[in-house]
Amino acid sequence: MNSLPVDLTNCEREPIHILGHIQSYGYLVAIQPDTYTIVHVSANIAELVGIPPPELLGQSIKALVADTDLPVTTLIELLNVGSRNDSWIP
Repeated sequence: MNSLPVDLTNCEREPIHILGHIQSYGYLVAIQPDTYTIVHVSANIAELVGIPPPELLGQSIKALVADTDLPVTTLIELLNVGSRNDSWIP
């Protein structure tokens, strides 16, 4: 049993801000906020979208939703929440 106290400072020490390290069941897609261009993806992204990682790099996020029922405008609207809240710093 771990006797260390658990509080919010535990979260501060987690290296979740380091690209390239994701949970085994997760996927990562990093985009340029001003252009919605894909600049980084996790190695396992093809399992989710059926497109190899090298083919996604440099593409619009439209490539991610091309074979889904999610309209790209809906995805962009969700991403724009960060822009409206000034949480994206270009």
